[in-house]
Amino acid sequence: MNTERWEQAGELFEQALALTTGERAAFLDKACQGDDDMRREVESLLAGEESASAADFLDPNLLSQSSLSLPAQLTDPMIGQRLGNYEIKKRIGRGGMGNVYLATRTEDFKRRVAIKLLKRGMDTDEILRRFRMEIRVLAALGQHDNIAKLLDAGTTDDGLPYFVMEYVEGKRIDDYCDTHRLGVRERLALFQKVAEAVHFAHQHTIIHRDLKPSNVMVGQGGQVKLIDFGIAKLTAPELGGETAAPTATQQRAMTPEYASPEQLRGDSLTTATDVFSLGVLLYELLTGRRPQDVSDTQRSTEEPSTDFREFPRPSSVVLRDRTKKGGDTTTTAGNIAAARNTSPRGLRDQLRGDLDNMVGKSLRAEPKRRYASAGQLAADIERYLTGEPIVARPLSGAERLWRTCRRNPVGVSILAGVLAATLFGLAYLTHLSTSLVKRGALASAEQQANMLLHGHKYYTNVLDELKHASPEAAADLKPPATFTIELFEYLSKNKARSGTQARLLSRYPFRNRQDRPGLDDFENAALDTFDAGETTNYHEFRNDNGEPTLRYALAMKMQQSCVDCHNSHSDSMKKDWQVGQVRGMIEVIRPLSDDVERTRTGLRGALLWTGFFLVGVFGIALIILRRDV
Repeated sequence: MNTERWEQAGELFEQALALTTGERAAFLDKACQGDDDMRREVESLLAGEESASAADFLDPNLLSQSSLSLPAQLTDPMIGQRLGNYEIKKRIGRGGMGNVYLATRTEDFKRRVAIKLLKRGMDTDEILRRFRMEIRVLAALGQHDNIAKLLDAGTTDDGLPYFVMEYVEGKRIDDYCDTHRLGVRERLALFQKVAEAVHFAHQHTIIHRDLKPSNVMVGQGGQVKLIDFGIAKLTAPELGGETAAPTATQQRAMTPEYASPEQLRGDSLTTATDVFSLGVLLYELLTGRRPQDVSDTQRSTEEPSTDFREFPRPSSVVLRDRTKKGGDTTTTAGNIAAARNTSPRGLRDQLRGDLDNMVGKSLRAEPKRRYASAGQLAADIERYLTGEPIVARPLSGAERLWRTCRRNPVGVSILAGVLAATLFGLAYLTHLSTSLVKRGALASAEQQANMLLHGHKYYTNVLDELKHASPEAAADLKPPATFTIELFEYLSKNKARSGTQARLLSRYPFRNRQDRPGLDDFENAALDTFDAGETTNYHEFRNDNGEPTLRYALAMKMQQSCVDCHNSHSDSMKKDWQVGQVRGMIEVIRPLSDDVERTRTGLRGALLWTGFFLVGVFGIALIILRRDV
């Protein structure tokens, strides 16, 4: 394929890359118009792009998935060309901005390097600025042992910029760990070097923004190399200032599975963004899976509730088989654990506690709640490996509840409404039951007092009639007040059976009853009310000696026969009574303990059934709310 057709294939590839998978076939039918060679080349490029993101430039594992497997006539025209002192041997990576080639120095053919060359048609001002920015980043970070070093830079004869880096011959970190069956501690030791390299970049005001396994290479000797700063963010003025606004290519280069919530939303980024990506990488190294499946990516950028999502603890997922989207099992829990030189239960036990907490702190949705720096994460790993207490601590119960509420505002609002309605109903029922107890007791006391008053009047009338019919027989009967007092005393002595006391009281008792106890505050208040003519009954709900009690008083007014008797009787203390004056009162004292206990028993039953209902509702709600945890 000549240079012109190669550039045409590249243009079609870029156009197809912007389309959805379902739209690409129709586009290629129209664009290639029967040119099968062209179509195969473009489809090959698309297949390579699907197997690696735009930042997988230096991953040698892409060789088997790139267009290098095509017949020789379809290979890259740059192969065999010379750039400065370097001869290009083969293409080892393809991205949105450029290609990466394996090359050797012409003076020393044993020295292999990686050359990143900007693609024809991508040399716009914006992309050139980003390309130069990447060169400055690599130059600034080259002194760190765990960051790939920049060796050279230049421009091709036709004006395309390129730069030369050390060639990292090895495997991506997850493949390296699995191939060598590294245990948890060995994986942590490798990851600690990655975190330290990222911290070094942060100290030089550089944010990587695309940390993932394919951007962390491990050589045969276990040497870790952090690569690809193609979409890094610069803040240091001496390095060129802030990067420009993201282009479509740059947005495509961001790997959503490893991106932080603020990165997905397009918010301003800090070093906490890389801390989150490091957390995802650590999660994957420990468990063999990512905390969030790629199918959630689009939803994550649109639903605010995802900002408060709490990912499953690493120890909670290692007993499950890892599955593809669609449900086909790809790797069993036993195979994942075996790659870590342990059993599934042994792996779960190792991850419980400190490692769960370290990963959880790295993956907090709020940047300020993550590790303050990648260096702090590396230091916590060092503490874990040496048996010292770590900084990370699990979320408290209150924090978990708050996160659940923020993630599920509709469901929580409904539950809060149900709870509020239930509590209001119980409060109203309690108030209503108390009111009913008081009303019932008052009605009963009023009825009892009226019955006693009518009994007293009836006895008075019978005695008066008997005095007129047979004075001698009437003389042997007790006066009405004495009869009523003795009757009430009898009822009071038997209050254990009736539960009610009754008393006949007056401020002017006959002299032979002056030894009775004086009036108390309730009785004086009742008689004052009756003397003022305000009402003929008076009551109070009181607490007498720790027992709820109703005291009810009914006024007794003088009749003509009573006036004649009291004004002429030798023991009467008042001789000027008139008809209608208040002689005294009948008091009914009704304990309410039995009524209250019956009400409480009913309320306890209602509360019990309500509790069963609420437990059921909240149990189902928790299952629903935690389905994504």
